[in-house]
Amino acid sequence: DLMTANGSVEPGTDNSLTLTFSMAHRMALAVVELPAFVYRFTNKPSIPDYVISGPTEFDSEALPYLISDGICRYLFHPSAGVEFSAYNDRLQCEFSIEIQPNQISGGSYRIYKIDGGRVVKLHTLRVGDFFLADGHLLPYDADNEKVQTSNVVGIVFQTNPARVGDAEKKVLGGEVHALVMALKNAAVGVSCWSSAPIESINEYLPSCDSKALSYNDISGYWNRGQILGAFGSFDENPTMKAADEYNKYYPVPATTTGWYLPSSGQCWDLLQYLGGCPALADPEEQTDASPRYGNWWKQGDIPASLNKWMAKIDDKDKDIFEDRELFWTSTLCYRQKFCQFSFNTDALYWHSNDKLTYESRHLVRPVLAF
Repeated sequence: DLMTANGSVEPGTDNSLTLTFSMAHRMALAVVELPAFVYRFTNKPSIPDYVISGPTEFDSEALPYLISDGICRYLFHPSAGVEFSAYNDRLQCEFSIEIQPNQISGGSYRIYKIDGGRVVKLHTLRVGDFFLADGHLLPYDADNEKVQTSNVVGIVFQTNPARVGDAEKKVLGGEVHALVMALKNAAVGVSCWSSAPIESINEYLPSCDSKALSYNDISGYWNRGQILGAFGSFDENPTMKAADEYNKYYPVPATTTGWYLPSSGQCWDLLQYLGGCPALADPEEQTDASPRYGNWWKQGDIPASLNKWMAKIDDKDKDIFEDRELFWTSTLCYRQKFCQFSFNTDALYWHSNDKLTYESRHLVRPVLAF
């Protein structure tokens, strides 16, 4: 910015001078509000705004400065004027703005809204909300017709940012809102977590050999990054590869992490909130540091509890949960094995395994953060 001033100088005591002036802005400011949909959550404690906007590529000589709030700013000399041209991915179109010389006076600004700029919607984020392929949300109590005519790809199962891992927060720019379970399995019949020697994996993932450690392993995205960084691909890790390739078939916007294999703590939350397992809400279970896993009895009909959240989804767009299915996590537990969970109409089982040699439905169910 350029600021100038007229001032006056007056003699002071002890041979000093007093300079008096008031600075004035001489540049003009153009504020370009890009098209975006903003969910302003009414939750307490508060959850940051969730902004959905496609990337904008400016190809003009003048390149505005894009702030994280999705609003561009550009300072220029009033007598020069300025012109912007850009392509917005969300609108799938080009736009241009021409500001004539002296149209904005020095020290002033003007806001230019592209396609109406930002649209703000108040929303209370809840477990059970529907997550759409374009990143939008539907409330959990939306009517059947609205749900079935929307492209729903997941169900919100965690709305506490403190229960979302640091790696998820980092890739989303430091702010996170919730975790989402996919409506379908990424793979069925994955009998081996990895074909790589288990000893090599031990170097990159911590061992979670208790309920407390399992509960607190809340970053499947970090686990994903560790394996990808160590091996360069998921070719030797069919569970993570299946979750990663799910993004090809059910793509989601850049406002999310993309789909990945959940950690044990994320599965714990999924079963606590969507599965209705009372034992998982018990602080004694969450803090149990004894080196063992366990079974929890009298947990109700877990498959039915999970499926009720998807009741409004058309059958072709979901995979229902069934008795005695085994689900992989990305968490390494004791004895060089990986955490799994399974359930039936009365109990929840927490297992550890590296490969399955018996007949069973062993599945990969991805999650994402946004």
